Amino acid sequence: MHDFDRPDGGARRLPSTDAVVLHHACCGLETFKAKYRLLGGFADRWWNRYDITAAIGPFHLQARDVVMSGDDRAIAGFYRARVAMTDPAEVAFWERPGLLRRLPGPSRLLRPS
Repeated sequence: MHDFDRPDGGARRLPSTDAVVLHHACCGLETFKAKYRLLGGFADRWWNRYDITAAIGPFHLQARDVVMSGDDRAIAGFYRARVAMTDPAEVAFWERPGLLRRLPGPSRLLRPS
């Protein structure tokens, strides 16, 4: 089940029995920085209504703040600690129950030719 809220206050709930979440919002440090630079200094609430931290946790606002700081070392440190999954034990932990799976197709498509 997934809920989709609209800025006008409407919502729609869609059931799913075979859902897979593909999340490639920050493929690499440069893409992470570009994303949050593009988003800029956005508010702490979506549509001045929904508290982002209460809804999804603090990551989105913390990412905004570190990128907006312009401190490349801090940005890289945040990315390594909070986004990149570099610890083989952590990867194995999430792969065991099937919650993490590597899909090679996207990286082949994104690889420079």
